[in-house]
Amino acid sequence: MNFNCCTSEPGVSSYVSFSDVEKAVGSGRVGSHDELVAAVVSALEHELPKYCKRNLVQYALRPMMGRHLRSRRRPDIRLGNMVIEVEAPRSDLEAGRSQLHQYMRDLASTAPWLDVIHGVVTNGIETEYYVLERGSTPQLKKEDNSLSEVMATVLVKFCADKVPVVAPEDLVEVLGV
Repeated sequence: MNFNCCTSEPGVSSYVSFSDVEKAVGSGRVGSHDELVAAVVSALEHELPKYCKRNLVQYALRPMMGRHLRSRRRPDIRLGNMVIEVEAPRSDLEAGRSQLHQYMRDLASTAPWLDVIHGVVTNGIETEYYVLERGSTPQLKKEDNSLSEVMATVLVKFCADKVPVVAPEDLVEVLGV
């Protein structure tokens, strides 16, 4: 399976690391929300194998990443119990933070068996990591001006746990049924 979400979109290069995304946002080469979502997905594609088992990445996580969730009341990116909300490049995180917290609560109510939900909000540079444990409110775990440092923390934790199947669509994406 060869998943490469971003090279076919006009004006969007393939990003192999979160550092690449940071540099592109910092230099103004990523100019829109959709370009930044595509860049983050591309970086995820390349970074996940460093943290997760190769089979998990190839057969489960990459197919889930292929599904961009663009309808209302849905996060930009969701992999199992991890939600990523992407704001426009270099914009304020406040609105995205509120959206992320709502998406995390929505996921918790949809999948009450989840013990923990990981959440990230980013504008390509500033990035925050939240954890929602069953029965609590989202708690800030790491705030940093480095997308690459925060995502390294998130992926270590995310990949150390079993990645749950949260919705039937997850199985359809993985199994192709």
